[in-house]
Amino acid sequence: MRPTGTSQFELCLEGTPPQTVDKVISATALGSRIPPTAVPIIEAVTSSGQARLHLFGGLEVDRTASRILDDRLTRQPRLYALGGTVSGALYILIP
Repeated sequence: MRPTGTSQFELCLEGTPPQTVDKVISATALGSRIPPTAVPIIEAVTSSGQARLHLFGGLEVDRTASRILDDRLTRQPRLYALGGTVSGALYILIP
């Protein structure tokens, strides 16, 4: 899987032609925690201002393309996050 440069992703599966999709959903049921192996990189990008933590957990991302948002809420052109690393950004609150 790789971003296409727009708000889509290209899926490359062995033995099949590439497919372009609008959304990728992580449905691994691993919970909503940042994986321990990801903690060092999360700490590095947040302390440098390249990323910002989400109020409900994980990194703040632009939900349309999974691009990481920096401390000024600007989309990072080459930083993407999926799965447990963006757990809080995936919550939808309905009043």
